[in-house]
Order: sequence, then C-alpha cells, then structure tokens
Amino acid sequence: MSEDEAKQIVLERHQQLFAMMTDVATPPVNIEKIKVEAKKNRVQIQINSGTKSWHTSQELPLQDELLVTAEKLGSLYFTRHGSKYYLLAEKNNSWTIITSQIANLIIYPSWLVYWPWLIVVLILFVSYRLLIGQLKPIKAAIDSAKQISAGNFEYKIGHHPKNDLAKLTHGLDTMADELNKLFSAKDDLLLAVSHELRSPMARMKVSFALLEQNEIVQQLDKDLNQMDLILGQLLESARLQQSNKALHIDTYFLPNFINEVIEEHENRSRLVLDGEVPEIAVAIDNGRIKFVLRNLINNALTHSGDQQTISMSFAINDTHVSMAVKDQGCGIAKEYLPNIFEPFTSSKPVNNLGTKGLGLGLYLCNRIAVAHGGFLTAESKLAKGSVFTLTIPYCT
Repeated sequence: MSEDEAKQIVLERHQQLFAMMTDVATPPVNIEKIKVEAKKNRVQIQINSGTKSWHTSQELPLQDELLVTAEKLGSLYFTRHGSKYYLLAEKNNSWTIITSQIANLIIYPSWLVYWPWLIVVLILFVSYRLLIGQLKPIKAAIDSAKQISAGNFEYKIGHHPKNDLAKLTHGLDTMADELNKLFSAKDDLLLAVSHELRSPMARMKVSFALLEQNEIVQQLDKDLNQMDLILGQLLESARLQQSNKALHIDTYFLPNFINEVIEEHENRSRLVLDGEVPEIAVAIDNGRIKFVLRNLINNALTHSGDQQTISMSFAINDTHVSMAVKDQGCGIAKEYLPNIFEPFTSSKPVNNLGTKGLGLGLYLCNRIAVAHGGFLTAESKLAKGSVFTLTIPYCT
C-alpha cells in the first residue's frame, strides 16, 4: 500500500493502537514477555521512560530524531526514517516506539507511485532513440536517392550503419559514382563531338558564301546556320555542367540591367513592365542571363499573336529575386509541364519551346539558372497563357 493509505489506516485506528502501545510501557515493564510477543508479530519495540530504555532486539533511532520528521495522526506520531516506518506513542512521559517488518515491506513512499510512469517514459524514450538510430540509415538512403534523381551525383552518405543496411548505403554511393562517371563521359563526348563539328561547319559556311546565290543555296545556308546554333547550345550546356565555373560573374544594378534587356529587344513596344524593378544588385553572368530573358520574351511574343502584349513582373524575398514573363498565348497542357525543361522535348505537344521547336532553348535557360544558384519554373493553362519565372540570388 502507499504511504498515504498507511497513514489513513493509522488515523482510523489510532485509539486502539495508542492503547496497545502504551499498555506495554505501563510499569513494571516485562521486557522478556514483550520480546516474545514482538518476535511473534515481527515487530521491534523500544520503550523510553525517563533515563531508562528497553528494546526487544537492537536499539531503534533516537526518539528526538524521529520526532523531527514525525506527523501527528490522532494520538500517535507517524514517521519514516531511512527505509523503515515508525509509530510513536507518549503517556505519562513514557514513549513507546514500534516498527513492523511487514509494514516496512508493503508500504511504499507516495513519490514511488510515479516510478512506473517514469519507467514507461524512460522505456519509450530509449525505444525512440533506438528506432531513430535504426531509421537514420534509411532516411540517409532516401535523401541520397532524391539527390541522385535530381542529378547531384557528388552527394555522399556521411555515415554508414554497422548492419545489413550498410550494403544499401554503400551501394547508393557506388551508384552515384558510376552515374557521375557515365554522365561525365557523355558530357566529354558531347563537348568533343561539338568542337570537332564546328571546324567542318565553318568551312562549309565559307564554301556556301562563295557559291552563286540561289534559293537552294540560301536554304542550305539557313539550315547550316541552324545546325551551328544547335552546336553552340550543346557546347554551352556542356560547359554549364561545370556549374558556376563556366560563368563570368560581375555585379549589376538590376533596374539598369533590365532596362538594357528591354532596350536591346526589337519588339520592346510589346513588352510591358508590371510594377517596379527592385533596386537591388545581382551577381550574374551578363550575357547568359540576358540570353535567358531574351529567350523567355521571344517565346512569349511568338505565342501571343502579332498584336498582344506580354508582361514582365518582379518579386523579392530575403535572398532571391524572381523575374516572371507572362503571355496570353495558347498555353501548355498540364501533363507536359514537368518535362518542359528537358532537352529535345517534342515541340508538337509543347508549344513554348525555343530554338524552333528543338527543345534546347528552355533546357539551356534552366542550366544557366541552376549554374547561378537559382531555378526556372513554368506555369500554364491551355488557352489562357503561360508564366515563366527566373529566380536567382541577389546581393544582400
């Protein structure tokens, strides 16, 4: 039983207990008889009367020491000393002190009732920590898979578990290394082939210039220029695979930069600024960001009809500035939007691609945005137009 329950029992029976305890202390004290009864009932008794003291086995704690913490329950005093409980009764300046072996076994302190809950909480906490420890490699594997699927083959799992999951985490790191080698080889091949093709194409352009001009020669020259443009964009995408190492970064005041983009465009009369340009500085590759904005503007103009205008708006947060180009064209079907920035996306279902439908324009724009630490997004609804947004960091 709890300590509070024991006190309640003592309080309810204090008169009977007081009578029993004071009777044994009534002179003359027969200590031998008391010892026999104490042994039978598994109790220890001590009687203090004046300067005399009797005890049934070993001496109990000092009376004054017990009274310091004792609680009065009716005509008795109840206290706990160490791990034992004591009852004290006083009559005619004689004190009887008693402690019961059985009571000491079955009574527990009030605070002990919270121990089961504390143990449960402790078990739950330990289980949680163990579970987290077991799930941590799985989370690391999931993060690694996400990074790899996003094209970040440099990502590595920091810590590998000392169990069977280590095969999975080591396998993901190995797969990332192999994919990195594979894509690096692809980019190297693309770069090498593109470079090799530029020389014969340059010679072909010179030869066409020397030929007598007619419709066939002009068409071939036009196609050759188109091929040269494609090769240039392939080379550019390969360079940007090295991220910002290929960029020529400088700092520009954004309003001045946007004004240059608009003034340099041949159809600037159809471009409307929606709101003010934020007065901030941006660290960018001037030529490449102009390429992105020109590409977005040209696409918007191409799919907005000859008379419709397009708008350009800006938004800013603590770290990034967004530049959105909005048109009122035919729009893009929802199912094609996730692939809009993939290279060589089909121009038949997706109508907003640059490079005359070859699908390299937006792909290259996205590469440039990522190389600047930003991103390119697209929103569109059929027959309602599209919004392409370039988001890049700005100088703070």
